[in-house]
Amino acid sequence: MGDRPFWAEEVRYPFLDRDLVEFLVAIPPDQLKRPGESRFLMRRALAHLLPPEVLRRRTKGGAGRCYIVMVQRQWNELEAIFRAPLSASLGFLDCNAFSGIPARIEERYILTHSTFQLLNGIKLELWLRDVARRGIIHVAAQNSQRSA
Repeated sequence: MGDRPFWAEEVRYPFLDRDLVEFLVAIPPDQLKRPGESRFLMRRALAHLLPPEVLRRRTKGGAGRCYIVMVQRQWNELEAIFRAPLSASLGFLDCNAFSGIPARIEERYILTHSTFQLLNGIKLELWLRDVARRGIIHVAAQNSQRSA
């Protein structure tokens, strides 16, 4: 950066480069995408760099797999949380509705909506347990509320 003040930095957007945009706009649409073949031009351009399995793949990678792997790795700890969730005893979560989600993950079946419900439930539960452990909130014994 040298002696230039921070406000003198130039901000660039490489994909908005005029030459690149003109080039991309000039490509005939049938070269960019063909019926039944998504990202045709990109696949053809990278054919010598990527393994055939990657070139043939028709789905996008997503974060869903990462969540499933994370849950599988932490399964024992999460299972303990679902057995007696503090968030349910405080009335934040419906324990019955929430309890079916881990089984679907274990079977490698999960919907995006369920993923976010699960992650939000885990975050809430871990946060509540942390503030309770630090004495910020006081929670009565969970068993007394479950037996009622």
